[in-house]
Amino acid sequence: MPQILARADLVKKLTAVCEYVNDTRCDQLASRSQRLINGVPARYNEPIIAVEDAIPKEKYEARCLEHHFVPRD
Repeated sequence: MPQILARADLVKKLTAVCEYVNDTRCDQLASRSQRLINGVPARYNEPIIAVEDAIPKEKYEARCLEHHFVPRD
């Protein structure tokens, strides 16, 4: 990816608003996607491709660098 970015004439970085909620919503710029399974971050070794309905309540949230976390085994 760095080689592609170095050759580009124009790089547009898209961001969203961090959806992390503790006591209040974060609302910082988010540049990452956080995969959640049953409301908690997916572990590092979780399969990337899952058969539909095999993993209940899977979703993605926009997260800032501070709140993006991938647990390792």
